[in-house]
Amino acid sequence: MTYLLSLPNAGEPNNIQLNAGESIFLLGANGAGKSSLMHHFYLQHHGNAERITAHRQMWFQNAAVGISPAERVNIDTSLRQSDININSRYRDDYAPYRSNIGVSDLMAEENRRARAITELLTRGDLDAISKETAKSSPVARINNLFSVANLPISVAIDGRDNLVARRATTGAEYSIQQLSDGERNALIIAAMVLSAKPGRLILIDEPERHLHRSIIAPFLSMLLAERNDCAFVVSTHDLHLPLDTSATKTLLVRGCSYSGEHPVRWEADLFLPGEALDRQIQEDILGARKKILFIEGDEVGSMDLALYSVLFPGFSVVAKRRCKDVIQATKGITQSEELHWINAHGLIDGDSRSADEIQSLNQDKVHTLPLYSVESVYYHSTIIFAIAEKMSQILPGDAQLMGRKAISAALDVLKQSAAGLAERSAERALRNEWERNAPTMNDVRAGVPFERRLNVEQVVEQHKLLLNEFVQNRDWDGICGRFNIKKSGIKKTIANALGFTDSKHYEAAAIKILNADDGMLARTQALVGGVPA
Repeated sequence: MTYLLSLPNAGEPNNIQLNAGESIFLLGANGAGKSSLMHHFYLQHHGNAERITAHRQMWFQNAAVGISPAERVNIDTSLRQSDININSRYRDDYAPYRSNIGVSDLMAEENRRARAITELLTRGDLDAISKETAKSSPVARINNLFSVANLPISVAIDGRDNLVARRATTGAEYSIQQLSDGERNALIIAAMVLSAKPGRLILIDEPERHLHRSIIAPFLSMLLAERNDCAFVVSTHDLHLPLDTSATKTLLVRGCSYSGEHPVRWEADLFLPGEALDRQIQEDILGARKKILFIEGDEVGSMDLALYSVLFPGFSVVAKRRCKDVIQATKGITQSEELHWINAHGLIDGDSRSADEIQSLNQDKVHTLPLYSVESVYYHSTIIFAIAEKMSQILPGDAQLMGRKAISAALDVLKQSAAGLAERSAERALRNEWERNAPTMNDVRAGVPFERRLNVEQVVEQHKLLLNEFVQNRDWDGICGRFNIKKSGIKKTIANALGFTDSKHYEAAAIKILNADDGMLARTQALVGGVPA
């Protein structure tokens, strides 16, 4: 699905194309016309669009949230008729219904799924059951978002068919009416987005209301990734949200002209992913210093981002595709006088780097993971046994035995693929060695002769010997910390041994444990070398 957003602009652009899976952030000072522009975009596609307004009601009239199918159709018709009025930019005559409707739709889908599974069980259709349960339920998806975003709550449907909240630390159950303003805001936004029909244009105004910076960044990033079948327009006063969601367009709204109460033209600039924002907008919007941690990984919805968001709660974690990008982004900010308000750090994979290289990188505030990669953290024995402890409360068996069996299964698989694993790690080491010694631009300009020979056979043999030693000693953490297990099949083996269908669900469980257990969080932070100052 592709949406063309018409923008009456004093300059360029006049039209913005937005595809499913893409997002655009609107930034600007108070009074610049962002809400008017959001309504303008909505009017162009109101038949296929959903609005989450800045003036939304963030409380529930009753503890029981439920709407019948007939009521749902009538409410939807009324909402859409109201939303095309010009005064809906600042007034909502259906605010109580709007806060309930997303939650009600979410519960309806959860109940539909439960009924479908029950019916399939009755018929004994195991294949269909497997397909239905392979997809996370709506409530599970919301709880995963809360976990990644460091929100200490979960939700569930109780025996009276009401959606209730649970405190992560105690398990105490209470009405969703009693959630904090920020927690209710997160629930309402998540419910409305997750229950939207496929292919919709979803407009979210000020998602950051009542939510701390360390929460809204991972929450919104993962929420957009969950609905990559939809297109998003997000209006915010928080400059850092598009920075945290780096694969996004940014529209800087500078002003708006009106004819009476009707907006007729905007002054705006479009920035594509990776382009810099100007200083004037920074000064209009920002009011405090900022801590950013650049990491290696996919830019949207990655488990790298989820893990580091939990491990470094005081930072906005921004994923960069390559190690080189992390180094350049960190140095670019730390060496810029204009960006003095940002306290930037980088964190890159260990990749068997030399002590001299690590020291040089540290001087530029680029820290090196004391393990090979992020997988080394997720699949370290500390995490494996913590997950085994949790799974032993669900599945029959001793937690320590489950953890040992998972590691033993991984070592057995490794014996069949040890040569390939050693060769991949050797290739990475050779590549790093070459790049460390490659000519600089100054060398090129000066015509400095360059010649470099690498003993490939020797490096490969060294890696094979080291890996063989770890395997013989059954030193799982040694293997995990020094070799790249990402493409070895070992991740799935460990996940299966602990009762998970795949590594993604295993890693989500790890995030949940780190959110709930401060002691485990501290031990895992120590694994990655502590938190940058």
